[in-house]
Amino acid sequence: MGQKEIYDRIYSAAEKDYWSEVRIELFKGRKFGKVLDIGCGDGYGSRVLEYADYTGVDISPKAGRYLKKFFVSDCKKLPFKDNAFDTILMFEVIEHLTATEQVLKELKRVLKDGGRIIITTPNSRNFFVWFYESVKKNSIVRKIFGRADIEGDQHEREYTIESLTKTLAKVGFKEVNVKDVGLGIGFLFSFLVYGRFSTPFSKKIIAIDYRLPAINGHNLFAEAMKRR
Repeated sequence: MGQKEIYDRIYSAAEKDYWSEVRIELFKGRKFGKVLDIGCGDGYGSRVLEYADYTGVDISPKAGRYLKKFFVSDCKKLPFKDNAFDTILMFEVIEHLTATEQVLKELKRVLKDGGRIIITTPNSRNFFVWFYESVKKNSIVRKIFGRADIEGDQHEREYTIESLTKTLAKVGFKEVNVKDVGLGIGFLFSFLVYGRFSTPFSKKIIAIDYRLPAINGHNLFAEAMKRR
């Protein structure tokens, strides 16, 4: 099963993507300007920013149901002009890319000079990330936890603070800042108890987790700027 088919199945469900909402809330209060959300999912998190000019892109045509502006693309060639956006969000996408450098260069093209890209991805040094990836790769363990739905949803590459910093700098992004957040307790709790992350209670647990001090935290949060 390919990535498109996997996300067609996920986005066909009626669940809301509270996890993306939690991530966006961490940046609430900042001025984002014209936003492009790569791998936007259902777009539910966009309501936190309350922007009229919010554009989503996803590989699945079943995504974007909460967005007014939505495009289907694998991001290797985006249907936008140069320097079109002030902020690009890419949450839990970069680890799935096969043409990472090509996609990042394309995002840099559509980002305005002085604009920022914000990326999140699992931290490969975190125990809970390792556990989750192990579950995904083992059919017997998937059945034990009732997670047949994540079969095939594999990471092409996993990142550390150092490797993500190097990847962004390589394509020309400036002022690259990568930090780790969250212990991963909320992530694991939601996975084991609910079998998914899209519940209001799991949102509360994950939001608390993201605000706890972390060493080798569950998620990497990266910010970088486009400068000529």
